Amino acid sequence: MIMTSNDRERGLERGSLGTIIEAYDNPLPIVAGEDRNELSLGLVQWDDESLHPILLNDVDNALIQLSYCLSVHQAQGSKFERVIIPVPDIRSLIIDRYWLYTAATRAKHLVIFVGKSDHIAKVISETPKSRSRVSALRPMLERL
Repeated sequence: MIMTSNDRERGLERGSLGTIIEAYDNPLPIVAGEDRNELSLGLVQWDDESLHPILLNDVDNALIQLSYCLSVHQAQGSKFERVIIPVPDIRSLIIDRYWLYTAATRAKHLVIFVGKSDHIAKVISETPKSRSRVSALRPMLERL
């Protein structure tokens, strides 16, 4: 599971990862806070070792989602035993050597690149996209 928003009440932040340790056949009514009843779908153990119920309201509002795979953006700040990085043979505004570095450094032990080796080498050797990005920020700031 992944939290998609901060939840200060439970001490969970956006990007927190968890494992479902129990799933109920039918939602169970629980007391989630003062004067607040909720329906629980199961129990999650989060990456900080805390246990919290999976609230139906969280699922309905997309505050918590399944995370079989994560984007590099979602995975920032996290570490995983193994990381599989697809590098498609296409022109991309996102995939550059900075993106590959960020993706690869999420792994603790093993990184697997999936793609053509010559294309991966090209991505690594090219100037990063952020260096050639054109924006109107400078003229806007100069006008201020």
